[in-house]
Amino acid sequence: MSNADDLASVPGPVSLYPAARELHRAGLNVIPVRCNGSKAPALKAWQRRRTTPADLAAWFAGPRPRYAALGVATGELSGGLELLEIEGPHAHRLAEVYATAEAGGHLPLLRRLNGWAELSPSGGWHLLYRVTGVPVPGNTVLARAEGGGLIAETRGTGGQVILAPTGGTAHPSGRPWERMTGGPGTAPTLTERERGIVHALFRTVLDAHRPRPAEVPRTPASVRPAPAGQLRPGDDFNARADWGDILIPVGWQLFSTHGRERRWSRPGKRSLGHSATTGHAAGADRLFVFSTSAAPFEPGQPYSKFQAHALLHYAGDYRAAAADLRARGYGGGPAAGRC
Repeated sequence: MSNADDLASVPGPVSLYPAARELHRAGLNVIPVRCNGSKAPALKAWQRRRTTPADLAAWFAGPRPRYAALGVATGELSGGLELLEIEGPHAHRLAEVYATAEAGGHLPLLRRLNGWAELSPSGGWHLLYRVTGVPVPGNTVLARAEGGGLIAETRGTGGQVILAPTGGTAHPSGRPWERMTGGPGTAPTLTERERGIVHALFRTVLDAHRPRPAEVPRTPASVRPAPAGQLRPGDDFNARADWGDILIPVGWQLFSTHGRERRWSRPGKRSLGHSATTGHAAGADRLFVFSTSAAPFEPGQPYSKFQAHALLHYAGDYRAAAADLRARGYGGGPAAGRC
């Protein structure tokens, strides 16, 4: 018999049953979770128990479900599922990881993790993916702060994670887990090498205790150069423009600065906090957006100054944006097409 704090004492505003069935159909082992803020599984044998459709109905169906929080077992029980988590206080540093990935030619790989991303109640990012070709190991710390606090970790075999739309008393804050992009049907599958590259990126950028910088393999980038002696308008704009001149006129506000990093609040944001960051890489200063309400920008994507200019003023028409910049004195020589 479960303890009282495991159960749904009142009908929740969101039914977990559809989400539980979706996760089960995707081959994930769904488990009920305690509703006392501990985030612990509500079953004693959850690491060995295979969940059935009948279990899901008994746990989550009906107007007064037995449990009001759900999660899944990570690792082999869920077909090689692994979670990579960056803690809420450090979530803004994903921009640094993206900048490093871009410099090493791994940005397309990192973007694949948007296939299934969720936001925890404390503001941390949960990136979920499957691993093929190698057994998923147990939970692994990827990065710690100078004082020893956790920055990033994985959860694999023997671990578990709470998933959206769980809310209420499952977290001490009372806030819900939110699905930001994709879902179990679009979760990416990484090879052993790809998984190693992703982990190396997070360790390289975030871990204050690494004995030496991790070696991140480089992938040659495919870049179309401008004709000899010419500077494309977009490249010139990236080098000379200031993010304040791009964002402030369209309603963004500077929230705070931290060294080179500038933190920006999106237009119309009423709550305290920032929606995006800039200033992480001197040679490739990107806007990294966290908010899902910052159109035309997408969450989890880095944008150059030229890309931002084209999206904000030309609906993503890069040719028109480049022509405008050339008329304003950016670039040199005849137009060289899309920048």
